[in-house]
Amino acid sequence: MKVLLLLPFGLVLGLIIFGIVVYPTGDSIKIGERSMVEEPRSTMEILQQNTPVQFRLLGDRWGSTAITSPSKLYELWSTLERLELRTDAAVVGDEYTEGLLEFFDGSQRRYRISHRFQLEDFVLSSGESSQDGPDLFAALMYVLQTKATLMDVIRQANQITGYADGQPLSNGDAPGVLHLGDQDRRVLLDRLAQSERIIDMAELDSFLAIYGDNPFYHIALPVANGSGEPQISMSVLSYSYFYVTDLRYEHDNVIFFRGNLLQFMEERLF
Repeated sequence: MKVLLLLPFGLVLGLIIFGIVVYPTGDSIKIGERSMVEEPRSTMEILQQNTPVQFRLLGDRWGSTAITSPSKLYELWSTLERLELRTDAAVVGDEYTEGLLEFFDGSQRRYRISHRFQLEDFVLSSGESSQDGPDLFAALMYVLQTKATLMDVIRQANQITGYADGQPLSNGDAPGVLHLGDQDRRVLLDRLAQSERIIDMAELDSFLAIYGDNPFYHIALPVANGSGEPQISMSVLSYSYFYVTDLRYEHDNVIFFRGNLLQFMEERLF
């Protein structure tokens, strides 16, 4: 008889425990259900549940490279966390570079970055008084646009054109315009191998304060088919300095080098 009386009590107690375990209340996430983004900050909260192990950059002109250094990944990810989710129909714009984010669990997410960062359907950008978005873009481009990748661009370019400043590039047969041959390409690569990218801008600031940004010559590579406009331009300032610009990007895209390309151009145009 006692056993029969205890059966209903045990059944009720079991149902209560089952309800607590299987059907949690409040803000708990139910097993098998999708978690929805309720607020802008929830986007990064979801991303924080996984650990990035690689930022891969997929440049269409500068080739591909990957960032795997834990300290650099932490720096980039910390910057991403400070960006704000755009709730309007914002896009990254035309001046962007694509890439893949790879996480610890092996999953990958495609992104685009300009002054904004688009990760699949989410677009993140700086606040009104912040430079985090442009700074992140500049940091990634700094890794992609190196002396080594510039030399690869020169090796693969189907046409390299040198010309005097002020000379229309479209007039390929005019004085002051020169299409560089294979031997010229080898010499140019050798000169680039001896050059150094300028990190500390103090010495260059002094030069620019005196002489200004007045190139003598430019080297265009490669030239867009039919348009006569260079995609990447190397501008020769003096016997000591030159800079490289990818003309797709309007901002934060000038790379200065210490090296002598002025002699290289003078030997071929005079």
